[in-house]
Amino acid sequence: MDKRKIIAFGTNSFVISLPKIWIKNNRLNKGDVVNISLEGSDITISASEEKEISEKILINIDKINANKESDIIRTELVTAYLQGNDEIELSGKRLNKSIPEIRKFIMLLPGLEIIELTSNIMKLKNLLNEKDVSLKEIISRIDYMIRSMLDECIKDFTKDLQKTISERDQEINRMIYLSFRVITKSLKNLSFAKNLNLSPLEALVLWQILLRLEKIGDQTKRIARAMKSLSSRDKDTKEAKKILETLRKNYIRVMDAYDKDDKNALLDIATYSKSNIMKELKNMSEKSKSPMMLIVIENFKGMASSIGHIAQSVLRKA
Repeated sequence: MDKRKIIAFGTNSFVISLPKIWIKNNRLNKGDVVNISLEGSDITISASEEKEISEKILINIDKINANKESDIIRTELVTAYLQGNDEIELSGKRLNKSIPEIRKFIMLLPGLEIIELTSNIMKLKNLLNEKDVSLKEIISRIDYMIRSMLDECIKDFTKDLQKTISERDQEINRMIYLSFRVITKSLKNLSFAKNLNLSPLEALVLWQILLRLEKIGDQTKRIARAMKSLSSRDKDTKEAKKILETLRKNYIRVMDAYDKDDKNALLDIATYSKSNIMKELKNMSEKSKSPMMLIVIENFKGMASSIGHIAQSVLRKA
């Protein structure tokens, strides 16, 4: 707890200094107005309004290694977006040939639009108001999509589902990027966090949950890619399908427990359920000789671990 000395000011008022870090985090300056509320022996001071400052970043394409240009541009764009930059300007003589790829990257970043384009300059601007974003609704949407992906994999276990599963995984990635941007902004701007009713601990827990949901989406995509090479009549394939059904049940249990704050279910998933399925997968991997089946098993292990981590993350919040 920080202690401050009361200073007499005039005949009717007293003054205390405000912490510099609080002033900085709320983007306040000399002369700005703050709110004061009294409740019993407590006094609360809050910023009157959130100050929106448009953050801008410049990316020079010509300074990027030409052999790795596509990957580096994507990384630069995603990083700039996640850091909360509202304006991104790309420039350079080599920009023109990269425009088709950049357009694909932009599609993964909700709210980011091209507002100016020439052969050597591209200006992007975020047109989304993050104050209207509901992280809870985003998690619900991602949850629904993962459930449908798992259902489809179980229903058509050895069919080629790669295209449809990959499309849904890409949509999950879009929602994850938006969520990470909003969470990052809430940790940097206390007024914004207050508007979302989001504490730093809740923000970090949501970050961990979203990170694991992204992994489950990726693991489902890899399972769909590998399982088309498996034989539906093979004994290992039938066993793998049963394990995927168990993983689906555990996934639904953990997300329902998250919604209902069911600590008993979360504890069971984080310990016994994860341990039991890991034992099954270890036995199966020791017996299997199929390279594709081993890929499926490794992704099953990753999924079981991700489900367990979601349970642990929610328990930390309690």
